[in-house]
Amino acid sequence: MALFAHPIPEDWRSRYAQFLDLDQTRAALRHDDSEAFFVAYPRVVNDGTPVALLKKPLAQARIGVITTGGIHLPQQTPFRSDHMLGDCSARLFSADLSHVAWSISHGHYDETAARQDLNVVLPLDPLRALVDDGVIGSLAARAGSIDGYCTDAGGLLDDAGQTLLESMRQDGADALLMVPV
Repeated sequence: MALFAHPIPEDWRSRYAQFLDLDQTRAALRHDDSEAFFVAYPRVVNDGTPVALLKKPLAQARIGVITTGGIHLPQQTPFRSDHMLGDCSARLFSADLSHVAWSISHGHYDETAARQDLNVVLPLDPLRALVDDGVIGSLAARAGSIDGYCTDAGGLLDDAGQTLLESMRQDGADALLMVPV
């Protein structure tokens, strides 16, 4: 099952492949020149927002949480944030990180506040408070993260998107909260 009905334009993958084959793009990658790299980048433009209605009251729903903050556990492979193409993979971990070491390997935002309080990029404590108050039914057992810097929208949906969607389904999530960074 697809993550969304039409998250990217049908021709985007072929435009991205053509973009990667341009001499200018190959030269930008060789010289790590992000300014030249993004000149011809085929940006994804969405015409609307895919909407799925919640089939039960929020107070009975299990919510999965995904961040684009590049969060991972120390034993997990860090995101490949130093490569100009970015990283299309996902990391899954327990939604209870209160007594667990965690790391950030994003590199494309100021991580200072996130390193001081994980809730800045992955608001698990405020969501648990909403569960305690009866606003939300429960949280999925696992949370997930991607590195929000990934130039391959199709690869991101195919790799991270499907991994996260399947894990959230296994955890019985009724809805997903995507926390953009």
